[in-house]
Amino acid sequence: MINKDDIEIIILAGGRASRISELSEETPKALLTINEIPFLSYLLKQYSQMGFTKFCLATGHHGDELKAFGQSLDLSIRYSHENNPLGTSGAIVTAIKSSHQKYFIVMNGDTFIKFTVDISQFLEEDGLIHICTSQTDGNNLNGKIKVNEMNLITSFNADLTQDKNLFLNAGTYFFSKDLSSHFISKGSIEQDVFPELAKKKLLKAICLNDQFLDIGTYENLDKANSFLKDIEHF
Repeated sequence: MINKDDIEIIILAGGRASRISELSEETPKALLTINEIPFLSYLLKQYSQMGFTKFCLATGHHGDELKAFGQSLDLSIRYSHENNPLGTSGAIVTAIKSSHQKYFIVMNGDTFIKFTVDISQFLEEDGLIHICTSQTDGNNLNGKIKVNEMNLITSFNADLTQDKNLFLNAGTYFFSKDLSSHFISKGSIEQDVFPELAKKKLLKAICLNDQFLDIGTYENLDKANSFLKDIEHF
């Protein structure tokens, strides 16, 4: 298994959070408080408890506030800042360019998965990008993924409204540095990159039964208090 000291956790926290803009205009989405605790505190605590020691915050909007928060913690955190919006793919490319690590776990700064396994096992030397997925009832139209019997992702964000055997993108990705050559320097990894890589069968789904939270909507923010009630934080 890959040594955790060779892995960097990259948290994408630079977006403007358009779906909850009234709240995120003054406060970064990753720092919105859940049970009076910044959401990012739960996320960083979870990964540090798993044994990961190297972190990178990919920032843009409200970058100074995010950096100040990170510097208040006793963690090894570096910062990759974009002055102009580059999209999720561009943010990842920028962060990796300045990293000395070979392996990466990248996640959206507004998602939380209650992992019940050692996630470093998902960094396999198989030439594939591994994506955490969550089961869907078919009603959610965002981030839909179709998976074959070998857990390869065959369609990403396609028109799958009539297909009920679907998963949702849970916003956490595992890959080695060489696979980042498939990413683009400006654009969305979800809209521009992953749909093309799915056609090439370069994406593999991690089909989890673990609980998943995305705080990017008002409805899910309301659910977050109970979801994170017993989760440790800094």
